[in-house]
Amino acid sequence: MIKTKTANNLTDENSKENGKDFGSKPNMQKNLPYIIEGGDIAEMASDWNEHKKYSRETIKNLQRPDSPNLDRSKGLQVNPYILRTDRRKEMQVIPIYNMEASAGLVHLLDNPNSQNPIDYISIPNLPNCDGALFVTGDSMYPLLKSGDIVAYKNVQDIKNDIFWGEMYLVSLDMSGEELVTIKYVQKSEKAGHIKLVSQNKHHQDKEVRLSKIRALALIKASIRYNLLY
Repeated sequence: MIKTKTANNLTDENSKENGKDFGSKPNMQKNLPYIIEGGDIAEMASDWNEHKKYSRETIKNLQRPDSPNLDRSKGLQVNPYILRTDRRKEMQVIPIYNMEASAGLVHLLDNPNSQNPIDYISIPNLPNCDGALFVTGDSMYPLLKSGDIVAYKNVQDIKNDIFWGEMYLVSLDMSGEELVTIKYVQKSEKAGHIKLVSQNKHHQDKEVRLSKIRALALIKASIRYNLLY
């Protein structure tokens, strides 16, 4: 399970561990994804070996793991996509689903309680989400890469509840088959159509009939987990 913690949470938890502070070697290793902003991996490794301690003032300078500016080479990067009407939740547990095992996006969104999540993520300060999926393909590259996780909220009323210009999971009816993609949804000049736009400029925009949309889910956040070697 991928779980993020704020600097305050880390400080509170670590202070209870037999008086050890955050900078002790075991705790530094335990909290490897939460490297101090601007730190160097080699320098941090040296600090661990020397049992170097870090003050509370230094701990306060930790960069929040839910910040979209987190260095991608240093662990977890969470990019929230917040609407003005969204209410953030201090903490929530979001199930991660395997869409292929769920028989497609339509079935997943219509019957979430009948699906078995493959894992869970716990992310602070995000809007309410219904679930999460792993990204495949490169249509939204470089914003999204294959293997990233997107957290989503199901759109119940497709005709009336689209926020134009936002990013969505889209299920399309293509000759009786379901095609699932992630696109920006924009207004079309054609009546009864919408425009699907990719971040990757190698993918052309596509005009589709609104009636071809079988399911829609608003992307609330993207999550990229970079392993340190």
